Amino acid sequence: MAAKKSAKQASAKRPAGPSAKDVAKAAADARRGNTDVALAALRGYADLGSAAAAAAAAEILAFRGEWEEAATRATELLAQPDAVYSANIFEGCAAIVRRAAEVLDRPRLVQAAAERVPTKLASVRDAVLLRDWFRVREETREPRPEALAEALALAPTLRRFKGKPASELDRHCFSLAVAFDVDEQIVRRWDVRNEALGFEQAIEAARAFARRGEPERAWDAVASRTWWPIENTQVAPVELVTDYLLHPVMTAGRCEKILARPRGAPA
Repeated sequence: MAAKKSAKQASAKRPAGPSAKDVAKAAADARRGNTDVALAALRGYADLGSAAAAAAAAEILAFRGEWEEAATRATELLAQPDAVYSANIFEGCAAIVRRAAEVLDRPRLVQAAAERVPTKLASVRDAVLLRDWFRVREETREPRPEALAEALALAPTLRRFKGKPASELDRHCFSLAVAFDVDEQIVRRWDVRNEALGFEQAIEAARAFARRGEPERAWDAVASRTWWPIENTQVAPVELVTDYLLHPVMTAGRCEKILARPRGAPA
C-alpha cells in the first residue's frame, strides 16, 4: 500500500505537459520576432513531451545554425508526426535533419531519425528523409519553353480572368513559367510590385535567380515578401535554410532578419 501511495504521490508531482494553446502562443511569439523568449518556451515544452514544440524549436535553431540541437528536436517530431496536422511540418523536419547531417558531416543522423518514424509513414519517410527531395526535384526539372509559349498565348483568353485585375493573369502566367521550368520567364515575370505574387512565388523566383548565379537578387525576392504559416505551430520558412539552392543565399545576418521580422498569422 505504501508503495502504491508513493507512486501516486510521485505522479501528482510530475509536471503536466503543455497544452496546444501554450505551444501555439509560443510559436506566435516567435512569429512576432520575440525569438529568444519563444525559443526558451518551446524548448521547455519540448522537454515536457510536446513534439509540436520541438518542431517549432527546430525551425528557429536551424535558422540560427544550431544544427546539433535542431536535428534532435526535428527528430522528436518525426517520431511523433501526429502531434501536428500539416504534412509540411514533417517534411520541414526531415529537411532539417538532412541539412544537419550535411553540415555536421554525420550522415548517421538521417538513418537514426528514419528508424524513429512510424511504419505507417514509411513511404513519406523514404521520399523526404532518406533522399534529398530538393536535389531530386532539380534533377527531374525539364524546361519546356515551347509548351510554355502555347500556355501563355492561351492564358489571356481564359474566361476566369475576364473582368479580373491584370495582376491575377500575371500571377497565373508566373505560375505557368514555374510549372514549365523556364527560368528566363520566371525571372522576367517576377514583379515585386505585383502584390498577387506572394511568398511562394518569391521562393520560386529566388530559386530561379540562384540557378542563374544571382544570389543578391534571390535574397531581394525573399526579403520583399511576408511568409505565412500553414499551421499555427510553424514559425519560419524552413526551405530557406534547407534547400541547397537557397541556403547559400542565407547568411547568418539574413537568417536573423527573417527571425526578427514579424511574420503572418496562421492561414
